[in-house]
Amino acid sequence: MELRTRLARGLTLLVLAAAVPAQAFDATGTWKGGYSCKGFDGGPFKVKAGRVTMLVSQSGSTLSVVLDNANFHFAGASIDDAGDSQKGQAILVECRTDDVPSTGFAEMIAGVVKTKAGKDAASFKGTSVYQEVDSSGTEGGSCFYTFKRTSRTDPGVPGCL
Repeated sequence: MELRTRLARGLTLLVLAAAVPAQAFDATGTWKGGYSCKGFDGGPFKVKAGRVTMLVSQSGSTLSVVLDNANFHFAGASIDDAGDSQKGQAILVECRTDDVPSTGFAEMIAGVVKTKAGKDAASFKGTSVYQEVDSSGTEGGSCFYTFKRTSRTDPGVPGCL
């Protein structure tokens, strides 16, 4: 085989290998951390949750999340960082989110996820906005979430029901 042909084939394989996207981050697992909220229900108030568990199941870019002993159930998507395959964002919508803002409950979280391939070590930092309307009135506010992953075992969180 001519040297130019071998070099051209080798270069083609190198270009094809470089074109294969890196594996995206995987947020699957058990996370420990907490959250704090600032709200308003006619007057300002604060809520600080101590040790809370977040369970995440990820399939492709689809996320299913339960938080605070399944008091909150979210569905959403991951968005990969173009510059680092182990980082990205998670956009989550609480399953009870109602399209009529004058009734029920609504919450969305935007979070930054940082992982390490093949390791449990990972972090999640997010911010949400929420609104709840019930028989006692209306409240709304924002929450700040901070979690560290303790296990990559899939907890089998289902999507919204």
